[in-house]
Amino acid sequence: MTLNTRILALVDPSQKKQQALARTRFNAERRGEKPHLTVFMAVDHEVHKHVKTPPILSRDSKWMTETMSRLTDVGLEYDLSFSWAEEWADAVLAEIKRSKPDQVLVPVYEDEDGNRVLTDETWKLLRSSKVNISLIHPRKDDREQRDVILAGIKTQDPAFDERTKRTIAQAKALSKIYGAEVHYVNAYQDSAKFPDRAKMLKMTGVPNSNIHVVAGPISGVLPKVSRKVKADILMIAPMRKQGVIGTLRGSTISRIIGKVQSDVMAIV
Repeated sequence: MTLNTRILALVDPSQKKQQALARTRFNAERRGEKPHLTVFMAVDHEVHKHVKTPPILSRDSKWMTETMSRLTDVGLEYDLSFSWAEEWADAVLAEIKRSKPDQVLVPVYEDEDGNRVLTDETWKLLRSSKVNISLIHPRKDDREQRDVILAGIKTQDPAFDERTKRTIAQAKALSKIYGAEVHYVNAYQDSAKFPDRAKMLKMTGVPNSNIHVVAGPISGVLPKVSRKVKADILMIAPMRKQGVIGTLRGSTISRIIGKVQSDVMAIV
């Protein structure tokens, strides 16, 4: 599987760190090939209500040159797009439609208490996007290498078969970029539908020790196993909702993302 040959990386000019750009550069260097890259600059104003800092709505050419140098220094070419819309998610969705990326890298920021800030606009993007979304969590050590990938799958329900296949394929492809170890977790609540470990081993190709079958709701199981294996990336394939409710915060995915400190990739 070819992973993410077209990338959309989001930049908030109000922030000091641009982890989506840093991740794009690191991944490109590890892959040894250059993706088709679009850099999208926009401000999610709701973020600043949480982090209690006013948005910076102007930047000079020096800032632009210094910011984009992390790409140009390694020979990465990019298209540059700007948005002034307050409807941040709608602007990103319009850019997705225009540039047709395989994946969108969304930087996540923290408030003064160290809690990750996920705005209503972020949730709207997660619910509405038709391409994979990666939430890039800030790391205090600025370390870009990811050593452990944890992917949530569900093998006991045929309704999830396609999602499980896509998640496994994405996990395998991403592990090649980082040289990372992959773990898979399958939560269950009905003992009559106990996941078939042999089936999971055959599907994933990982050692038995990297398969985790755990009783309990997925909202509690995924964060627990993520901490246990010290995952750097958590991959999930949530069921999508339609209509107005699709723009709202999903209770299950909200609890999962709120309890982990790793990057999160939402597989569509």
